[in-house]
Amino acid sequence: MLKLLDRQKDERGVKADTLGADKAYHCQDFVSELRRRKVRPHVACIDRRKIAGLDRRTTRHASYWLSQMKRKLVEQTFGWVKTVGGLRKTRFIGPEKTELAAHFNCAAYNLLRVA
Repeated sequence: MLKLLDRQKDERGVKADTLGADKAYHCQDFVSELRRRKVRPHVACIDRRKIAGLDRRTTRHASYWLSQMKRKLVEQTFGWVKTVGGLRKTRFIGPEKTELAAHFNCAAYNLLRVA
């Protein structure tokens, strides 16, 4: 994830102010590295785990809770594509065909959301 931040800064000249991530990134090294880079971590917290730098001063802001709500929307989309759309295990050979199937699934999900 940190390599993506570096690449975005180098290639596009954009410095991130915040970074949203799931529970897998709720660890001391990752959070402290984001703090060192002056990026506010919007990492999903694991219950009863205390991490220095990811405490009430981060989670009290409205932007943190907004990013968590948006994260839930993204997770719902992936969950639908995997279960209903059948992409948990691909039936296609090659990344091009799998990518096309994913595009069709996401288009179908968008149509459902519009309806």
